[in-house]
Amino acid sequence: MYYVMYNVLLVLVSPIIIGLLLTKKRCQRGLWSRLGWIPVELQRLRKPVIWIHAVSLGEVAAIVPLLRVMKERYPQWPLVVSTVTETGREVVTKELEGVALHCYAPVDFWWVVDRYVRILQPHLFILVESEFWPNLLKNLQGHQVPICLVNGRISSRSFGRYLWVKGMMRRALSCIDLALMQSAIDAERIRQLGAISESVHVTGNMKFDQNFDQNPSADDQASLRTTLKLASNEVLIVAGSTHPQEEECLLEAYRKVSARHSQVVLLLAPRHIERASKLEQVIRHYGFPCLRRSESNKGF
Repeated sequence: MYYVMYNVLLVLVSPIIIGLLLTKKRCQRGLWSRLGWIPVELQRLRKPVIWIHAVSLGEVAAIVPLLRVMKERYPQWPLVVSTVTETGREVVTKELEGVALHCYAPVDFWWVVDRYVRILQPHLFILVESEFWPNLLKNLQGHQVPICLVNGRISSRSFGRYLWVKGMMRRALSCIDLALMQSAIDAERIRQLGAISESVHVTGNMKFDQNFDQNPSADDQASLRTTLKLASNEVLIVAGSTHPQEEECLLEAYRKVSARHSQVVLLLAPRHIERASKLEQVIRHYGFPCLRRSESNKGF
């Protein structure tokens, strides 16, 4: 009954869904793939594959080490990573070249996900963090594909929303064979929403497992300062993955800090890169000069 209601609702709102995909710049590329036209190179892959779904840049970056190890240990299984955003695609193509192929995530229409599952023939489906699409999960279970959730999380906001559709969530989450959650709170939330208790384990946040150089050399530091046009006495503050309201708060705070410490430089990296032009306007509205990294011909 839940799936019938869900799919009827999807059909009714399908013009809105497609309209949003057409109007959102970050979703325009790969639109036909999202609707079921799978690229030829994926259709010709040796089957079956291991299919990993990660929404965007942050989720893909978190699993890069995992996928590299998987490629080494299980070279016989082609790896396919699906993303929703363009920034996610860029991480796959740059950081996982020779390791995994990219495809855009299918819209959760039952006929679209069925086409994806039939063509990719996944041996295993790995879900990153919190993308619980009912039709996709049900279809994978129907084809007896094991489903593993890694780096799982459920925010307080999402948990409250999921409670409104707890019956649907229970059906969807019961399809997951193994749920590896970031924290005990995340584990308890997914159990309350209907995941099989025995399948839920706490394994920590994979984003903390990245192999970053904690002690960059003097040459590396000098190179970075040159790239960012920083003087030797300037101090850099980085605010990453920001949203509009956060940016205004940061700029207000930076106004006060820079009035007392003129050597402080603020670097803003918006959550959605297509907002860069709008963010630049906001920065200039606050009276600050603004240089964009992507426009090196303008001096940055």
